[in-house]
Amino acid sequence: MIPVITTTETVAVITLTRNARQPAYQPIEQVAMVALTREVAPILHHLAVQHLQRTNEIKADKGSLYRGEALEAHRNRGQEGQLVQLTPGWVRRAYPMLVVAILAALGYAIFVKVPTYSTGTAVVVFEGSTSVTGTIGGTVEKVFVKENEAVKKGDPLVRLNTPDEVAQLTAAETEWRDQQIQFLFDPTDEQARKQMKSAATQRDQALARVEARTIRAPRDGVVTNLHVKEGVAVQPGGYVLQITDENSEIEVLAFLPSKDSPRIREKMGLQLELDGYRKARVIGTINHVQSDAVSGTEAAKLGGEMLAESIARELQASAQTTTWITVRARLPSRLFKAEHNSYHYHHGMHAKVEVKIQSKPFLATLLPGLQKYLPE
Repeated sequence: MIPVITTTETVAVITLTRNARQPAYQPIEQVAMVALTREVAPILHHLAVQHLQRTNEIKADKGSLYRGEALEAHRNRGQEGQLVQLTPGWVRRAYPMLVVAILAALGYAIFVKVPTYSTGTAVVVFEGSTSVTGTIGGTVEKVFVKENEAVKKGDPLVRLNTPDEVAQLTAAETEWRDQQIQFLFDPTDEQARKQMKSAATQRDQALARVEARTIRAPRDGVVTNLHVKEGVAVQPGGYVLQITDENSEIEVLAFLPSKDSPRIREKMGLQLELDGYRKARVIGTINHVQSDAVSGTEAAKLGGEMLAESIARELQASAQTTTWITVRARLPSRLFKAEHNSYHYHHGMHAKVEVKIQSKPFLATLLPGLQKYLPE
């Protein structure tokens, strides 16, 4: 037996027992238990003292005028801790800030508008432009003009490689000179006269064929969208370049979903994002709306024969709709900026377009039922 004692009394006794059939405790085990007793003695002492106090309080409460539960609650009052310590000053500052934040968020949701856009595809077109094509096929031997260069009607633009025609012209000119010499020997020789005329006709035909290999400007204007360079093959009827008026305005031919037709009007803004150019966004003004819905194939034809194929491909790649309306918008300048550089527009440039067709409060997008109660 190991007593747990204080300076004045014994409060507990730890007794070690073991079955008689087992060996007695060894000294090392007894030492361990003595050490354990020393560690737990204060705890056992505290519990014993607390128990005695509690017993005495209960005896005293039985002779009191008050109920024991009330006396117990009075003794334990104020001993519970608080979960959160709130600073009154912090509360006074937090509540006004919270109210202001809620009012600001509500005002934002009511008065800030969320736009809705109609999106589609578009091409840049030059007003009053003329497409220049090759009348015959061949390989480009020389290009006489540069982009944005002014030309006069009849100026050479491109010359195709003409080795066979040049050889035929050389032979025809040689034959014409020989027949001319024969005629000069005897101007009265009718046969020589006929042969000389025939040689002259062949020479003129050979000269016309050589001349046909030189593509000339059909009108005065400015060269734009130069599509060929030396060594490139040109098919009969193939596109070569565009000639536009020097001061012609530039328009955008846009194709938008037909479902948005009732909400698209003239003088609305049209935002243009040019394909292949980063940070190149231009705002144009709509000047014409063709509200009749057409198929993608019919819409593509409005861009002209040269652009029809590329427009049809763009419309076909878009999964927005199968019918479209066409919109024309005037661009503010002949130049556009992209990444701090200025560039000229080209006839037939493709772009993505957006037209803002509606805007409503942000709160209405979250709770559509409140739309009729919110300011327009």
